[in-house]
Amino acid sequence: LKNVFQFKKSKENDMKNIVITGGAGFIGSHVVRLFVNKYPEYNIINLDKLTYAGNLANLKDIEDKPNYKFVKMDICDFDAFYKLMQEEHVDGIIHLAAESHVDRSIKDPFTFAKTNVMGTLSLLQAAKLYWESLPEKYEGKRLPGSLADTGDLALVRQRAEADTAHAVVTQVGVGTAAQLAAVVLTGGEL
Repeated sequence: LKNVFQFKKSKENDMKNIVITGGAGFIGSHVVRLFVNKYPEYNIINLDKLTYAGNLANLKDIEDKPNYKFVKMDICDFDAFYKLMQEEHVDGIIHLAAESHVDRSIKDPFTFAKTNVMGTLSLLQAAKLYWESLPEKYEGKRLPGSLADTGDLALVRQRAEADTAHAVVTQVGVGTAAQLAAVVLTGGEL
């Protein structure tokens, strides 16, 4: 993972600041723990709404680490997330927050779509606006060989046929319009 996340260091300090959304969930808590323990030079900001799937008890062993911070927030709250980007000088985002239980999607499809589509769009737009406001813009924020560099829209179309809504929004929004680095993994690829 270290080769994937090669972010330019923040001007305010020499630590990299990474937000991990959905970090109190089952998969997210494992990713948060991995980054906190394996990359002490990264400030890890665990952002989670703490719905039915979030449980901070999963992270008791790292809650006092100096490079860990928890923020309770809904990814759909654009203004709050944009403010967090500015205050924490965020260098990168690992987006794992999602409604993923099929039964809940049938029972309440609007919440499912709001979180997975509009929440992802909120993160993308906040990141785009924040990083465009920096003097260096996206420098150090793109992955080598990303869609922004290759312009391979065929890959976007191919992925769009198979991926979930938030993955499609991420690939298209990041790869073409925002020109940010994105690695999209579906559940089957984890």
